[in-house]
Amino acid sequence: MDPKEVEVEGMLKKLSLSEHEKKKIRLGGGLAAGCSKTGPQAVIKILSEKPAKVDALEATLGRIWCPLRDVECKDLGGNRFLITFF
Repeated sequence: MDPKEVEVEGMLKKLSLSEHEKKKIRLGGGLAAGCSKTGPQAVIKILSEKPAKVDALEATLGRIWCPLRDVECKDLGGNRFLITFF
């Protein structure tokens, strides 16, 4: 394994949600009015001072994760994105 991968993996193991962040997470339950779930979804945050662009993020994630069909990104503000896998 590449030393950089080990370093990133170690940093990821140290991540945890604050109590404030935990309150905003809702697992399960119904869908909001007007929403239709089309595939698995994830919320990600880009840890950069520069704002990320949706189209570049979609293209990059599509190449990295190789989804069966496609990846769609929705900007949630603050460099946070909702990723939907089709």
